[in-house]
Amino acid sequence: MEIVGGTSRQWSGADERFTVKYERQFGYPDGGQRLEGVAVYVDDPEGNRQFVATGREADVSPGQDRVTLKRDVRLVSSGGLTVNTEEAAYSTADKIVRSPGPVTFSRGRMTGRGVG
Repeated sequence: MEIVGGTSRQWSGADERFTVKYERQFGYPDGGQRLEGVAVYVDDPEGNRQFVATGREADVSPGQDRVTLKRDVRLVSSGGLTVNTEEAAYSTADKIVRSPGPVTFSRGRMTGRGVG
């Protein structure tokens, strides 16, 4: 399956949890997906924080419990933190975003870099 241009939203009761916008979506028989030109908009359930994660590609596991953003990944929080990397993965089991490679970050006048 291939879809050109789309938006997906996930809700929990009356609260929108996140929105995914993409240029292309490819669906596979096992339930996995690959997205191109993807942006994920995430809201804190209490409305305190928001962030946007973008990448050229995203792989979504068949159970949708793991998402890996790839190529020019950028995370920007409403608090002013910006993180750049080539790959970042989110697992619903961990509820943590992890990046296996080089990462740069900045917020205001603070900047830094690391690996993993």
